[in-house]
Amino acid sequence: MGPVSADYRQRIAQTVISSTVDDSNDHYAGVYFFLSLDLVNSTAYKASNADWKFRTRMFYDDARNFWKNHKVSFNPRVWKYAGDEVLFYSRVRSVNQLQNAVEASYRAVQHVSSTVQSWTQSARTRLFVKGTCWAACASFRGPAAAEELIESSPDDPNQRNLIFRPDLATGTDLPILDFLGPEIDAGFRIASGSIKNALVVSAEVADTIRSKGERSHGNRLRIVNYRELKGVWNGRHYPIVWYRDDWTKGNLGQDYSYDDSLKSDEVRGAYDGREDSADALSLILDQVDRRWLRSQLPSEVSRKPDEPSLDAAMIRSDSVQIHCVAVCVSETGKILLAKRKPTKSVFPSHWEAGCAQLRADEDFCASMKRDYLADFGVMLDFSAIQNSVVGTYSFEKDMQKIPGIIFVARVAGEPPLLQSKHSEARWVGLDELADIFCQACVPDLKERIEQALVRVGRQDSLDLP
Repeated sequence: MGPVSADYRQRIAQTVISSTVDDSNDHYAGVYFFLSLDLVNSTAYKASNADWKFRTRMFYDDARNFWKNHKVSFNPRVWKYAGDEVLFYSRVRSVNQLQNAVEASYRAVQHVSSTVQSWTQSARTRLFVKGTCWAACASFRGPAAAEELIESSPDDPNQRNLIFRPDLATGTDLPILDFLGPEIDAGFRIASGSIKNALVVSAEVADTIRSKGERSHGNRLRIVNYRELKGVWNGRHYPIVWYRDDWTKGNLGQDYSYDDSLKSDEVRGAYDGREDSADALSLILDQVDRRWLRSQLPSEVSRKPDEPSLDAAMIRSDSVQIHCVAVCVSETGKILLAKRKPTKSVFPSHWEAGCAQLRADEDFCASMKRDYLADFGVMLDFSAIQNSVVGTYSFEKDMQKIPGIIFVARVAGEPPLLQSKHSEARWVGLDELADIFCQACVPDLKERIEQALVRVGRQDSLDLP
């Protein structure tokens, strides 16, 4: 994904200028960490593999689900999907959180790359995932500041980048927060130095970790090249920094093939031992006056022992502590039902109606429209249902009680269903439900379907088997 275009900047400026900005958004201001996971050589894969649409969806899911399925202390949110790239963001409040974010991002690059290479033999030889991470200070801005951002970049790092809310009226699959500014653009430029088996880290992030974080993390950072990046540092050469666990020549020889060094100056420099220590970043950032991040983050977050942090609150909301289910009814009265995979820790191989994950600052309908489109490929319609709430439920997981809300939704037609998240998904007629109910089902499934049919005016169908 390239830097934000001038037209896009202008359009966003007009959106911000014409919108109302209030003080309730002030709590969003701060340091944000960004991560890009980019699927490389996907164009060649698409040319020779008919399953590329399904595989792209799998890449999105693998990238998004890594943070939930692995024990990492970093819990980012999806910023946006851009072709074969997934972008994440997360607010960070300390150097400790920042270095944990970099470490977890490196693990994500390794894991997701390994996953996509296991798809097919052609994927093993062609596909890999490269990663880039960077940071920016950002805040909600008023109309005057938005106009200033378009014209020039203020010197204050806290005033250089903009957080705004896209207009959600045109669709529910848009991000809750979006970002614009010179540090945001720079991250996309830095990605030109990324390659497999390494994570590119912005100079500011690398310097902050090296100078204020644990030494073990700092030792994993090396400068592998210097590049002149358009629009970054006023034409001064930018240090391309890689994060790797093992910098020994033998390990580099295993991770990169003979022609990688012919294609990449960074690989050639690393393999020949010409990389520089990240200690050089301190002097470099002094010379270009770019040490703003180090002053923004304390080593640790300081708060009272019983005071929950905003990060913890965001993690709880974004890690699906509230579930929402849509009982989907087609125009002919069929019900969308799916069988959970046998590997699920809760209700394995049970029939259900699907489930969505509520995110922070998102309403129930928006979350269900987003996740049911991603999981099943269906568009949900709640507009014609006067009271779409069917009931509530809860279940135990990892020693916690998780609450949920059940809704009913209409679906136009009976579109083919995606089945990547479930072992089976299909439209079930009322005469077929008896067979389903004889199998393992999530609690109260029959009763919820009956209540849903009442909501959509199908009282004549209540004599379910």
